[in-house]
Amino acid sequence: MRVSATVPTRIDLAGGTLDVYPLYLFEDGGLTVNAAISVYGQVTVEERPDPQIHIRSEDSGAEETFTSLEEMAAFLENELAKSEKRIVSSIKEEKRKSPGTE
Repeated sequence: MRVSATVPTRIDLAGGTLDVYPLYLFEDGGLTVNAAISVYGQVTVEERPDPQIHIRSEDSGAEETFTSLEEMAAFLENELAKSEKRIVSSIKEEKRKSPGTE
């Protein structure tokens, strides 16, 4: 079986991605200004003859291979945790640089 999906993208003109989890947790009432563009993200999921899971980004060339859904979930949880730490660190640094903006 093969399933494909195409999704629209947007340009953030102001506010970045403050409307996306977990960023909105750190900003009280964050606002964004977006514009729709004629560029789309695409994904295709295909069955394999073996139990492995291969994820490949054609535009960046990045690839990951997993032997199970559990291994992939653990990897993704770790990547999300690293991203959340970077986000929190960046917000704290910005607040440190701009006293009185809390």
